[in-house]
Amino acid sequence: MHPRPAGPAPENVTNAIYNLSKSITEYRLLDVPDAAVDLSTLGERRIGNLVVEIIDPVHDYVALMKEIFDFDALRKFIKDHPSLKFLFDAMHGGTARKQGAVMI
Repeated sequence: MHPRPAGPAPENVTNAIYNLSKSITEYRLLDVPDAAVDLSTLGERRIGNLVVEIIDPVHDYVALMKEIFDFDALRKFIKDHPSLKFLFDAMHGGTARKQGAVMI
């Protein structure tokens, strides 16, 4: 969880999550064949009494990045300055898979 864009969660948030995790008394598993959940198709589906929702996290991430950065202005600036070297730093790793979608 990153309450601030591009930054780590503050210690009070991670401590609160940790403290909540200590109150978990059980968790339940449902043993279903892999074929029961098609991960390539977005949306909700029912498996017995369980509702499984497959989402596209890249779509949500790109929407957030478009709220934070003006990509049209960045594209224009980069195009207008061909000698500029541009570095996309996916330092935290999670962004690496999303960079193509973000930069397009």
